[in-house]
Amino acid sequence: NGWFHSALSGLPVLDLACNGRAHPSSLMGSLGLHLEGEYRSIQGFAGGAPDHYVEGTASGRMAATSNLVRRASIDAGGLVAVARNPVTVSYAQSHGAPGAISFAIELGHAFLGNGLQGAVRHLNGSIVASGTVRRYRCEQQDGLDIGLVELDDANGTVLHFVNEYMLTAQGGTALNRFPDLIMTFDENERPVVSAKVREGMKIHVLHAPASSLLLSRTMGMAELYQPLEEAIGRRFAPLEERAVA
Repeated sequence: NGWFHSALSGLPVLDLACNGRAHPSSLMGSLGLHLEGEYRSIQGFAGGAPDHYVEGTASGRMAATSNLVRRASIDAGGLVAVARNPVTVSYAQSHGAPGAISFAIELGHAFLGNGLQGAVRHLNGSIVASGTVRRYRCEQQDGLDIGLVELDDANGTVLHFVNEYMLTAQGGTALNRFPDLIMTFDENERPVVSAKVREGMKIHVLHAPASSLLLSRTMGMAELYQPLEEAIGRRFAPLEERAVA
Protein backbone atom coordinates (compact mmCIF):
# COMPACT_ATOMS: atom_id res chain seq x y z
CA ASN A 1 0.00 0.00 0.00
CA GLY A 2 1.17 3.52 -0.71
CA TRP A 3 3.70 3.58 -3.52
CA PHE A 4 1.27 2.18 -6.12
CA HIS A 5 -1.20 4.95 -5.33
CA SER A 6 1.62 7.48 -5.35
CA ALA A 7 2.64 6.39 -8.85
CA LEU A 8 -0.93 6.82 -10.09
CA SER A 9 -1.63 10.15 -8.41
CA GLY A 10 1.78 11.80 -8.32
CA LEU A 11 1.38 12.42 -4.58
CA PRO A 12 4.50 11.67 -2.53
CA VAL A 13 4.49 9.15 0.29
CA LEU A 14 6.88 8.57 3.18
CA ASP A 15 8.98 5.40 3.12
CA LEU A 16 7.59 4.51 6.53
CA ALA A 17 5.23 1.56 6.65
CA CYS A 18 3.23 0.44 9.67
CA ASN A 19 4.92 -2.94 9.28
CA GLY A 20 7.52 -4.47 6.99
CA ARG A 21 5.47 -7.60 6.28
CA ALA A 22 1.84 -8.57 5.80
CA HIS A 23 -0.23 -9.40 8.88
CA PRO A 24 -3.84 -10.63 9.23
CA SER A 25 -5.24 -8.32 11.91
CA SER A 26 -5.67 -4.56 11.80
CA LEU A 27 -4.30 -4.16 15.34
CA MET A 28 -1.01 -5.65 14.14
CA GLY A 29 -0.76 -2.72 11.74
CA SER A 30 -1.72 -0.07 14.28
CA LEU A 31 1.73 0.70 15.74
CA GLY A 32 0.69 -0.27 19.27
CA LEU A 33 -1.84 2.55 19.42
CA HIS A 34 -4.30 0.26 21.21
CA LEU A 35 -2.04 0.64 24.26
CA GLU A 36 -2.20 4.44 24.15
CA GLY A 37 -5.11 5.14 26.50
CA GLU A 38 -5.81 8.67 25.24
CA TYR A 39 -5.59 7.87 21.53
CA ARG A 40 -8.82 8.19 19.54
CA SER A 41 -8.90 6.17 16.34
CA ILE A 42 -10.24 7.79 13.16
CA GLN A 43 -10.80 5.50 10.17
CA GLY A 44 -12.21 6.41 6.76
CA PHE A 45 -13.20 3.62 4.37
CA ALA A 46 -14.69 3.23 0.89
CA GLY A 47 -15.07 0.51 -1.72
CA GLY A 48 -16.66 -2.82 -2.51
CA ALA A 49 -18.40 -4.48 -5.44
CA PRO A 50 -20.65 -2.14 -7.48
CA ASP A 51 -23.85 -3.48 -5.93
CA HIS A 52 -22.38 -3.46 -2.40
CA TYR A 53 -20.43 -0.19 -2.42
CA VAL A 54 -20.02 1.37 1.01
CA GLU A 55 -18.16 4.32 2.49
CA GLY A 56 -17.98 6.01 5.85
CA THR A 57 -15.93 7.22 8.79
CA ALA A 58 -15.56 5.62 12.21
CA SER A 59 -14.15 7.21 15.34
CA GLY A 60 -13.62 5.74 18.79
CA ARG A 61 -11.51 3.14 20.55
CA MET A 62 -9.10 1.21 18.36
CA ALA A 63 -10.64 -2.25 18.64
CA ALA A 64 -14.21 -1.02 18.12
CA THR A 65 -13.45 1.06 15.03
CA SER A 66 -11.28 -1.69 13.53
CA ASN A 67 -14.06 -4.24 13.97
CA LEU A 68 -16.56 -1.87 12.35
CA VAL A 69 -14.34 -1.37 9.30
CA ARG A 70 -13.73 -5.12 8.99
CA ARG A 71 -17.49 -5.69 9.04
CA ALA A 72 -17.94 -3.05 6.36
CA SER A 73 -15.32 -4.83 4.26
CA ILE A 74 -17.16 -8.14 4.58
CA ASP A 75 -20.49 -6.56 3.63
CA ALA A 76 -18.85 -4.82 0.66
CA GLY A 77 -17.60 -8.08 -0.80
CA GLY A 78 -14.28 -8.48 0.99
CA LEU A 79 -12.28 -5.35 0.27
CA VAL A 80 -12.42 -1.63 1.06
CA ALA A 81 -9.71 1.02 0.99
CA VAL A 82 -8.98 2.44 4.43
CA ALA A 83 -7.16 5.57 5.62
CA ARG A 84 -6.79 5.38 9.36
CA ASN A 85 -5.12 6.33 12.60
CA PRO A 86 -3.08 9.50 11.96
CA VAL A 87 0.08 9.82 14.05
CA THR A 88 3.10 12.07 14.18
CA VAL A 89 6.14 11.19 12.07
CA SER A 90 8.20 10.68 15.22
CA TYR A 91 5.70 8.15 16.60
CA ALA A 92 5.68 6.26 13.31
CA GLN A 93 9.48 6.22 13.21
CA SER A 94 9.66 4.83 16.74
CA HIS A 95 6.99 2.16 16.38
CA GLY A 96 6.71 1.36 12.67
CA ALA A 97 9.06 0.15 9.95
CA PRO A 98 11.06 3.00 8.36
CA GLY A 99 12.52 1.97 5.00
CA ALA A 100 10.13 -0.95 4.50
CA ILE A 101 8.84 0.28 1.13
CA SER A 102 12.36 0.55 -0.30
CA PHE A 103 13.16 -2.87 1.13
CA ALA A 104 10.12 -4.37 -0.62
CA ILE A 105 11.10 -2.75 -3.93
CA GLU A 106 14.65 -4.10 -3.57
CA LEU A 107 13.26 -7.57 -2.90
CA GLY A 108 11.13 -7.26 -6.04
CA HIS A 109 14.22 -6.41 -8.11
CA ALA A 110 16.10 -9.37 -6.62
CA PHE A 111 13.24 -11.70 -7.56
CA LEU A 112 12.80 -10.28 -11.06
CA GLY A 113 16.53 -10.45 -11.69
CA ASN A 114 17.36 -13.85 -10.25
CA GLY A 115 14.08 -15.62 -9.57
CA LEU A 116 13.28 -17.53 -6.41
CA GLN A 117 16.94 -17.98 -5.46
CA GLY A 118 17.44 -14.23 -5.76
CA ALA A 119 14.63 -13.66 -3.26
CA VAL A 120 16.05 -16.35 -0.95
CA ARG A 121 19.48 -14.72 -0.92
CA HIS A 122 18.07 -11.21 -0.46
CA LEU A 123 16.12 -12.37 2.61
CA ASN A 124 18.87 -14.58 4.06
CA GLY A 125 16.31 -17.33 3.81
CA SER A 126 16.05 -20.92 2.66
CA ILE A 127 13.72 -23.36 0.92
CA VAL A 128 12.46 -25.53 3.78
CA ALA A 129 10.16 -27.82 1.79
CA SER A 130 9.12 -28.80 -1.72
CA GLY A 131 6.36 -31.17 -2.74
CA THR A 132 2.86 -31.68 -4.07
CA VAL A 133 -0.14 -30.39 -2.13
CA ARG A 134 -1.86 -33.47 -0.75
CA ARG A 135 -4.50 -31.64 1.27
CA TYR A 136 -5.78 -28.09 1.25
CA ARG A 137 -8.39 -26.50 3.48
CA CYS A 138 -9.54 -22.89 3.48
CA GLU A 139 -12.51 -21.43 5.33
CA GLN A 140 -13.58 -17.80 5.53
CA GLN A 141 -14.26 -16.52 9.03
CA ASP A 142 -14.91 -12.84 9.76
CA GLY A 143 -13.26 -11.81 6.51
CA LEU A 144 -10.16 -13.97 7.04
CA ASP A 145 -8.98 -17.04 5.11
CA ILE A 146 -8.15 -19.73 7.67
CA GLY A 147 -6.78 -23.14 6.80
CA LEU A 148 -3.81 -25.37 6.06
CA VAL A 149 -1.66 -26.75 3.27
CA GLU A 150 -0.29 -30.29 3.61
CA LEU A 151 2.50 -31.55 1.35
CA ASP A 152 3.41 -35.10 0.34
CA ASP A 153 7.10 -34.64 1.14
CA ALA A 154 9.08 -36.99 3.37
CA ASN A 155 8.97 -34.53 6.27
CA GLY A 156 5.17 -34.29 6.32
CA THR A 157 5.20 -30.51 5.94
CA VAL A 158 2.04 -28.67 6.99
CA LEU A 159 1.51 -24.92 6.63
CA HIS A 160 -1.14 -23.19 8.76
CA PHE A 161 -2.44 -19.83 7.60
CA VAL A 162 -4.67 -16.95 8.63
CA ASN A 163 -4.46 -15.05 5.34
CA GLU A 164 -0.65 -15.12 5.74
CA TYR A 165 1.25 -18.27 6.67
CA MET A 166 1.50 -18.45 10.44
CA LEU A 167 3.33 -21.70 11.05
CA THR A 168 5.32 -24.42 9.30
CA ALA A 169 5.29 -27.84 10.96
CA GLN A 170 7.22 -30.96 10.00
CA GLY A 171 6.55 -34.28 11.67
CA GLY A 172 4.07 -32.47 13.90
CA THR A 173 6.76 -30.16 15.29
CA ALA A 174 6.69 -26.40 14.68
CA LEU A 175 9.59 -25.38 12.44
CA ASN A 176 8.95 -21.73 11.50
CA ARG A 177 6.60 -19.21 13.10
CA PHE A 178 5.13 -15.82 12.20
CA PRO A 179 6.48 -13.10 12.13
CA ASP A 180 9.14 -15.04 10.21
CA LEU A 181 8.24 -14.83 6.52
CA ILE A 182 6.79 -18.03 5.07
CA MET A 183 5.80 -17.97 1.40
CA THR A 184 4.83 -20.52 -1.24
CA PHE A 185 5.94 -20.60 -4.87
CA ASP A 186 4.60 -22.78 -7.70
CA GLU A 187 6.64 -25.19 -9.82
CA ASN A 188 7.55 -22.27 -12.12
CA GLU A 189 8.88 -20.42 -9.05
CA ARG A 190 6.17 -17.79 -9.14
CA PRO A 191 4.70 -16.65 -5.79
CA VAL A 192 1.30 -18.13 -4.95
CA VAL A 193 -0.61 -16.84 -1.92
CA SER A 194 -2.43 -19.14 0.49
CA ALA A 195 -5.86 -18.46 -1.04
CA LYS A 196 -4.64 -19.59 -4.48
CA VAL A 197 -3.03 -22.89 -3.46
CA ARG A 198 -4.83 -26.00 -4.74
CA GLU A 199 -4.54 -29.74 -4.19
CA GLY A 200 -2.21 -31.37 -6.73
CA MET A 201 -0.12 -28.20 -7.10
CA LYS A 202 3.65 -28.56 -6.81
CA ILE A 203 5.08 -25.88 -4.54
CA HIS A 204 8.24 -24.70 -2.81
CA VAL A 205 8.17 -23.17 0.68
CA LEU A 206 10.45 -20.22 1.43
CA HIS A 207 11.33 -19.25 4.98
CA ALA A 208 13.08 -16.04 6.03
CA PRO A 209 13.78 -15.17 9.68
CA ALA A 210 12.14 -12.17 11.30
CA SER A 211 15.61 -10.73 11.81
CA SER A 212 15.86 -10.25 8.02
CA LEU A 213 12.70 -8.10 7.92
CA LEU A 214 11.83 -4.56 9.02
CA LEU A 215 9.05 -5.03 11.54
CA SER A 216 6.69 -3.01 13.71
CA ARG A 217 6.73 -3.16 17.50
CA THR A 218 3.41 -5.04 17.31
CA MET A 219 5.15 -8.17 16.03
CA GLY A 220 6.45 -8.74 19.55
CA MET A 221 3.06 -8.32 21.27
CA ALA A 222 1.99 -11.84 22.21
CA GLU A 223 -1.57 -10.74 23.10
CA LEU A 224 -2.26 -9.83 19.46
CA TYR A 225 -1.51 -13.42 18.45
CA GLN A 226 -4.19 -14.98 20.64
CA PRO A 227 -7.12 -14.75 18.14
CA LEU A 228 -4.87 -16.17 15.42
CA GLU A 229 -3.72 -19.03 17.65
CA GLU A 230 -7.34 -19.85 18.42
CA ALA A 231 -8.19 -19.80 14.70
CA ILE A 232 -5.61 -22.47 13.77
CA GLY A 233 -5.52 -24.33 17.08
CA ARG A 234 -1.76 -23.88 17.52
CA ARG A 235 0.36 -21.62 19.70
CA PHE A 236 3.04 -19.66 17.91
CA ALA A 237 3.34 -16.23 19.58
CA PRO A 238 6.97 -15.08 19.73
CA LEU A 239 8.97 -15.86 22.81
CA GLU A 240 10.04 -12.91 24.96
CA GLU A 241 13.58 -12.95 23.61
CA ARG A 242 12.29 -12.78 20.04
CA ALA A 243 10.07 -9.77 20.71
CA VAL A 244 10.61 -6.87 18.32
CA ALA A 245 11.59 -3.64 20.03
